[in-house]
Amino acid sequence: RPVSRFSMFASEEEDELATSRHRILKWVPVVPGQEDDDVDLDKVAKDNGVPRNVFLAYIVSEMSEEESFKTLPFAVLLVVIFALSFSLHDQAQKILDVQDAVRFDIEENANFAFNNIGTYGAKNIYDVNQRGDFFSWTRMGLMTLVLQTSPNLAEWRENDETWNTASEYFLNYNRVIGGIRMRQARGPKQSLPSSEAWLYDKPLTPVGTTLDLNQHLRPENFQVIAADTVFDESRTVWLLQNESQAHNDRVLVEMEDSGWFDDQTAQVELSFTTYNPHFDTLTVTRIVVLQSRSGHFWRSVVPQSVFMNHFPDDDLFYVKLVVDCIFCFQVLFLLILEGRELAFLCVRYRSSGILEALGKYASWWNVIDWIAILYGSGVAIVFLYLNSQARDLGDELRSLRVGAASWIDVVELNRVVERTIDLIGSYKSFRTFAACYPLIIMVRLFEAFGAQPRLAVLTKTLKLAATDLFHFGIVFLATFGSYAVMAHALFGRDLHDFATMPRSFQTCFLVLMGDFDLREMMQVGRSVAFMWFLSFMCLVLLVMLNMLLAIIMDTYTNVKGQVTSTETLAEQATEFFVRWRRNRRKERVSLSQIWQCYSESLGEEEEAASTMGGLDFGPLETVESVQATVGGIRPQQALRLLRNAIKEYKQDYDSQHGLSIADAMSVVNKIHYKLDAFIVTSRRGEQARSAGRRHSHVDLAAIARLQAAGAGDDCPAESGDKPTPPVAASAMRLPVRASEVGRIEGGKPGGLAPVSGVLSRPANGFVSPLALPSLKPSGSQWSLCGVDRVEPASIVHDGVVSDKRNAQLSVALDSVEVFALLRAAEKQLSSGNPRHTPALLAVQAASNFLAHEGGTPHDT
Repeated sequence: RPVSRFSMFASEEEDELATSRHRILKWVPVVPGQEDDDVDLDKVAKDNGVPRNVFLAYIVSEMSEEESFKTLPFAVLLVVIFALSFSLHDQAQKILDVQDAVRFDIEENANFAFNNIGTYGAKNIYDVNQRGDFFSWTRMGLMTLVLQTSPNLAEWRENDETWNTASEYFLNYNRVIGGIRMRQARGPKQSLPSSEAWLYDKPLTPVGTTLDLNQHLRPENFQVIAADTVFDESRTVWLLQNESQAHNDRVLVEMEDSGWFDDQTAQVELSFTTYNPHFDTLTVTRIVVLQSRSGHFWRSVVPQSVFMNHFPDDDLFYVKLVVDCIFCFQVLFLLILEGRELAFLCVRYRSSGILEALGKYASWWNVIDWIAILYGSGVAIVFLYLNSQARDLGDELRSLRVGAASWIDVVELNRVVERTIDLIGSYKSFRTFAACYPLIIMVRLFEAFGAQPRLAVLTKTLKLAATDLFHFGIVFLATFGSYAVMAHALFGRDLHDFATMPRSFQTCFLVLMGDFDLREMMQVGRSVAFMWFLSFMCLVLLVMLNMLLAIIMDTYTNVKGQVTSTETLAEQATEFFVRWRRNRRKERVSLSQIWQCYSESLGEEEEAASTMGGLDFGPLETVESVQATVGGIRPQQALRLLRNAIKEYKQDYDSQHGLSIADAMSVVNKIHYKLDAFIVTSRRGEQARSAGRRHSHVDLAAIARLQAAGAGDDCPAESGDKPTPPVAASAMRLPVRASEVGRIEGGKPGGLAPVSGVLSRPANGFVSPLALPSLKPSGSQWSLCGVDRVEPASIVHDGVVSDKRNAQLSVALDSVEVFALLRAAEKQLSSGNPRHTPALLAVQAASNFLAHEGGTPHDT
């Protein structure tokens, strides 16, 4: 740390370094006054060497950066290969094309409520609000569309041609498998108490536990897919494609007359399965009608598709095969690297036991590597398993097509459809499972980015700002949660987006991001909605969100300032390439060999201690010592390593002492305060000098009068002293130990009689401002009387004492006394430790006086 001029020494550990050592390179002796000057790194490396811990820390750091840099292309390639493999097999555009075609056709063309001539249906699936509407839409809309019994001819032509059975194709290219399956989930029946029967004379039919969907809100598609609803298999009905339209009409009429859809029905599901050979996809379309106990119908159309074979014999077969092999090789290669590292540590620490080796191996990045290995292996294994299941299902579907009559086997149809739905659900879960793998790869990328300071700006910023972000997050979540609860209370009964607490939190976040419908909220109440919106946007968006950005930018500015002098990615790549080329030419010794040589020459404890920092740098490494330890290393490489170690040590020191914006403003405020205090003190001194109140020594007679009144003994004055009031040209407050009574006697050079003085502690615990240490001339001899000991650790900036156990002594000095104190201090400094003599007091006072009077650093 730099030594402040407001305190004599920063700490006891650095007091010897601060006066004759370089401020950063503390093992380098320098001329006083040049502690902050730049030094020649080559000269320092040759003449002074480098501490062993600094040198070995540089070797370890370079080895780590080199290994991480080597993994950077591998990590980036892993991301690219996984993305390419997943995209080739997923082919989302084909699946989306099939599903959109089915959904659009059902929503737009499955109509009912036709006009008199039967050419236009006014309603679709989303207009089904009664049970009669449901059967009308099923008969005139869905069944006519999916199980066509006549060709689709032009409107002006008479369409008298009919088929005995329904068409096997839907939308021309999709083969319908079996027909339409209708099933339902039912709730239990409960009786009302007799006292309430007059109000509601029907039995209660709650949903119960059979329904895995929220009947109060419109179900999302993902909820329909993930729902685990318990269906009543006894009420499962098939509208088969090999039956005539008249037969299927009779089935629907019987269902309606028998009360198939009644009060106990909680959910009705209509589903049909299609196969598209052009895309090799199997699609299950599910139309769900949820009957809420409020009487409202929620309708959803959810088609889901899956590929029957992810390795078809097409143009991309070999491309997929090569990409998948590269991905598997990368995972295997990562496994080999981690296994080698673990095996090496086990062999090295075999005497200490396997637990010792695992302790050395255990680190955050190694855990991430093993997670990437296991997760990647799991993705590959599960994908191959699901692909084999899809191929088996395709073989089973092809074996079922024996004849038209074979589709009448309803049990077989149910089994095939259920297996298809289970396979589609497994693929959905697998896609979610595989979607998390890029996050793990991203964390591995951060590990590789750590080898390059400019790439590690993001991670280092988040790491340094983590504490501030955590505390800010508590305040932000409390405020944001309060507004979410407020929105749920205000709009929950009128708007679906705020109907539940999770939806309210999600909607508030969307409002924060700018996605909101203020007009819809104002329908609830214009003034209430506006006041909530205004306060939310002002406090959360304009204030708190910008505070979050300020926290991040403050840390980012600090981190960015630390990496301005570091190597760029291109420079680092060039450096590693030059090292590799020199290794190939046998022009240098690798860093791993250097580390191995030092590891063999040092014990484990000494090796661990040598890589730690601190004031105790240990032995110095020079070019000769490096050559003696590492056999075969050239002097040029040894000097280069020492110079680079010093350079990195300086960069680390500068980065650790960087200032954020908040710290910089705090420093500016402190400087402003000290400048104001300095100006005030200077003006007072100037006023005192202009008034002619400068004196050659302190009035000892006044001290005698005070001590006679009970303040204690003072320094004996010589005869002829004239009492004069002490006026200071400059003053400072210094601590002394108030519990001690000090006596200082002057020396006897030349045989002259000394002058002595005593300072005692008053009853109030503080020394009187007039009881001053002073120098009194006695011929050519000067004597200092005053205090015996001072406490250097208590001397702080501006001389303000924070330790109340110490008294405070106001020292008034003029220019004559300053130089007299310096002369006495010079003699005492050569006779003992200055921290426990009045010499420290003299030097401190003189330094302060000269600083105020414009003295040079050399004079101080």
